[in-house]
Parts: sequence; C-alpha cells; structure tokens
Amino acid sequence: MGTRQTLIVIFAMILMFVIVGVVALSLCSRQFQGAELKVVEHRMISEQGVPLLVGKAVNDSESAVENPRAEVKWYGMGGMVLGTSYQRLYRKLEPGEVWSFEVRGQGVSAAEVVDYELRVTYTK
Repeated sequence: MGTRQTLIVIFAMILMFVIVGVVALSLCSRQFQGAELKVVEHRMISEQGVPLLVGKAVNDSESAVENPRAEVKWYGMGGMVLGTSYQRLYRKLEPGEVWSFEVRGQGVSAAEVVDYELRVTYTK
C-alpha cells in the first residue's frame, strides 16, 4: 500500500471515530422541549449592567422531568446575537413543582440587549 493510500485509510478511520463520537454524545445528552415544562413568567432586569432573566417554569405533566434547563439567547440591534447563557437544575422536577430560575448574561451588556429568546428544555 502506498503512502497516499495509507493516508486516505487513516483519514477515513479518524472521520469514522469522529462521527461515532458525535452520534454517541447526541444520544446521551438529548434535550426535550414540550408541553410538560411550561414557562409561567419571565422578565429581564439589569443587575450591575449585566442582563438577568428571572422566571418560573412549572412541570405541567403527570411525571417528573429531569435536569430542566433555561437557555437565553441575547439579541442586540439588527438581530445580532450578543451571547447565550443558561441555568440548569441538576435534579428531577416533580409533577406540579415550580422552578424559579435566573439566567445571567455573562459577558453581555444589559444596555446592548434589545430582545431575548427563552427556551426551556429537559432530559428524559
């Protein structure tokens, strides 16, 4: 086998390992967004010039949801993404239980934020 063929085989093997790793990682950390976890209130405040999104979500299902996560994408003028932040609760949220969350926009100036997108997910 020549040098070129050897390099092609090595490259193909590396690519295969990367693909298998990405698929395995996505199966292990799958996030769900659904009617089970409902945001019941949220608002942005400024805390020492940093945006802080405070809110509450309730588990509106008949079974527990695991590791709820509140993720905020901060937007500036013209729809420019200023950053993304999140807070996760590292436990189960029981049916009917309310979770109060605070997501701090580290590295983002509250004065630059004109909008935000809130997404609440969980793992199963």
